[in-house]
Amino acid sequence: MAQDARKYFQYYEQLTDGREGLLLDTLDFYNNHSAIPMHVVGETEDDIDFVLDREVKKLLALIQNECRRLPLSNGYRAAVLLMVAYCLRKYKLLKILYVGGKPWKWLGVFCQLLHSFHPDSKLYWLTQQDNVPCDFCTEIKMPFAELLLPRDSFDVVLLDDTDESLISAMKNTIGLSLHSQGEMIVLSQRKAIIESFTLEQANTYELGADWRIGHSIITAEVRTTMDADTLEGAVANILQESVNRITLVQEALPANTADLDNFLQAAEDVEQYILLIYASLPSLEVKYLVNEWKRALLDYRLGWGNAEKVKLLGELLLKELQQ
Repeated sequence: MAQDARKYFQYYEQLTDGREGLLLDTLDFYNNHSAIPMHVVGETEDDIDFVLDREVKKLLALIQNECRRLPLSNGYRAAVLLMVAYCLRKYKLLKILYVGGKPWKWLGVFCQLLHSFHPDSKLYWLTQQDNVPCDFCTEIKMPFAELLLPRDSFDVVLLDDTDESLISAMKNTIGLSLHSQGEMIVLSQRKAIIESFTLEQANTYELGADWRIGHSIITAEVRTTMDADTLEGAVANILQESVNRITLVQEALPANTADLDNFLQAAEDVEQYILLIYASLPSLEVKYLVNEWKRALLDYRLGWGNAEKVKLLGELLLKELQQ
C-alpha cells in the first residue's frame, strides 16, 4: 500500500529497450537543493500540501489540454519532467534554452515554475521564425544553418524537432553552449536527428508513432571531443578551400594578364589559409611550397617566369596538402 502511494509521486517513461525509466520523483527530499519546497505541513499532520507535485501535475494537465496529439504531448511531458528533475538538484541561477518549436502556453507556465527553483533563472527561445512574439522568455532569432551560441552558457537545452527544422550540424555548437554536466534533451520523429543529438550510453524514450526523446549529459570528456571535432571540421573546410583554389589556378594555366591578377589574389588567400591551419597540418613543407608557388605565379605575371614552373610547384603543393 505504501509502495503504491509512493508511486503517485514518481513519473516514468518507457525506454527503447522496454524498461521503465524514472524521469522525476517529486518526493525525493535528498535531491532537492532548490528554493521550492516539496511539501508544506499545515496545522495538522494530515494537512500537507505537496507543493512541487501539485505544480507538476498542473503543468502536465496543461500540456495534455494544449497538445492533443498523444505521442507529442507525451514527449513534452517527458521533457518537462527531465528539466524539473535537473532544476531540483541545484540552487543557482539556471539558464534553459528551448530550440525550435513555438511559444506554447505550457512553456510559459514552466517558466513561472522555473523561477520557483531560483528567482533569477531564465528561459531562452532560439527560433528561425519571424513575427512570433514570446512574452515570457528571451528570444534569439537566428538561422539554424548559421548557428552561433556562446560557449559554456546554458544548463539545459531542449531541442524541439516538431517542425523538422533541426539539422545535425548544430550538435557541437549546442553541446559546447552547455556547462559541463549540462543536459541536452531532443524530441523528434526523425531517427537521424535522435541519433545525432543523443550521445552513446544516453537514455532514449519511446513515445509512440516513431516519436522519441533523447536525454544526454554533456560531460567534460564529451565537451573535449566536441571541441576536437569542431576544430577538425574547421581545418578540413579551410584545407578543402585551399585545394579548390590551387586546382582552379593549375587548370587555367597558361592564362592571360587579367586572369593572372585574379589568380594572384587566390594565391594570397591560399597562403593566409595555410598560415591559419599550419599547426594542424601533417606536412612541414606546405608553408615553404605555398610561398614558392605564389612567387612563381608572380614571376609569371611579371614576365620573368613561365607557367610550367607554376604548375610544377602547384602539383607538389597539392600533393602535400592531400596526403
